[in-house]
Amino acid sequence: MHRCLQLAKKGVYTVAPNPMVGCVITVADPSMPYGERIIGEGYHRYFGGPHAEVEAIGAVPDPDMLVGAKVYVNLEPCSHHGKTPPCAHLLIDKKIGEVVVGMADPNPLVAGRGLAILREAGVKVVVNALQTEAQWLNRKFVVFHAKRRPYVLIKWAQSRDSYIGRRLGTAVGLSNPRSMQSVHRARSHYASIMVGKNTAINDNPTLNLRHWAGKHPLRILLDAQLESPLDLNMLCDGNKTLVVNEIRGDETTWPSYLKINPHELEDVLAALYDREVQSVMVEGGSELLQSFIDRNLWDEAWVYDTPHVLGHGVAAPKLVHQKLLGKYPIDGDTITQYINNISIES
Repeated sequence: MHRCLQLAKKGVYTVAPNPMVGCVITVADPSMPYGERIIGEGYHRYFGGPHAEVEAIGAVPDPDMLVGAKVYVNLEPCSHHGKTPPCAHLLIDKKIGEVVVGMADPNPLVAGRGLAILREAGVKVVVNALQTEAQWLNRKFVVFHAKRRPYVLIKWAQSRDSYIGRRLGTAVGLSNPRSMQSVHRARSHYASIMVGKNTAINDNPTLNLRHWAGKHPLRILLDAQLESPLDLNMLCDGNKTLVVNEIRGDETTWPSYLKINPHELEDVLAALYDREVQSVMVEGGSELLQSFIDRNLWDEAWVYDTPHVLGHGVAAPKLVHQKLLGKYPIDGDTITQYINNISIES
């Protein structure tokens, strides 16, 4: 199963909104350290492409070796026709003897049906092998289906005295170049990035990928009364932006306009869920970040602690219900990663 997860990670930039899945096929072999020999392996390479089980089966040199073989897969085999045929039926057709699964699929289209189909066909099924690791790998996919909203990462950089910037609309660069590169790397893993009107106007951010390769995320601007100038970078550079507001609704061109009260964050996230936006990275400002915290609508937080001292300015958000995951030094800055205890437990 560790190998499955290792393989699955190879699809991190290419399979979304599908989950990352790896598959390993073994046969009994007493001469091997664990009594099994790998005869095929594969992973889901790109959205719409063959699933991991198909790739692994295709890698087996002799189809007869599949009869009675054991399959390891970190996510329940699918049971429905999507862009590819159901993998559960494929495993049955190949006369697989046992399937070891990392976690059940939270997608309502599957949700245990793949496991039931295998068992009904006489295939031995073992579930929840390295479940915690499997769920963490596909945490965006899990939250999207289980909570019917996007996975929410909140992120900010703060000074040593806990300010995120100056007042009066003065932008302050706190993060060093290596930290900025890590921000862009994180952006490449998210479907969308969200900021409020004040951040858009005061900082005029681009919110695209410049220091890391990948697909530009959808930018989401919360601007209730459409006060943002149309010559802002995120409204005029040709990349996709969705403006959430109370005045206009038009999703036929870019920038697009979604008519919802942007202060009702639950409604905003529900609308993104309906549009199959699986994850959102909230980058600012402090008021918007604190609103996500106060409403318990965050799943993960990255705080960039920098050595700068501002003395005064906009206070950094204050987390609640956080659980520390780790601290990572990066050229004088420190990235502290948290998860939301309550979000995980519920």
